[in-house]
Amino acid sequence: EKADTAIPLTSYSPPEGNTTFLGGTTWCVAAPGASQADLQNALDWACGLEMADCRPIQTGDQYYNPDTHLSHASYVFNYYY
Repeated sequence: EKADTAIPLTSYSPPEGNTTFLGGTTWCVAAPGASQADLQNALDWACGLEMADCRPIQTGDQYYNPDTHLSHASYVFNYYY
């Protein structure tokens, strides 16, 4: 009988929360306790100066959901990292 084998999927979106190492991949993510204002300031800096490609977190795009400052900032931080 053949064993089922899982094919790993590559994800370019960091996990939620303060996980920095998952499945052999290092992620740069926003701290869960960061204030909404600090996260927004960081997003404004990274996206406004085009330090990161912020198109995927725009409304309706690939990484828009979940629509939270924490999720969007984690995507942008990891992109910049």
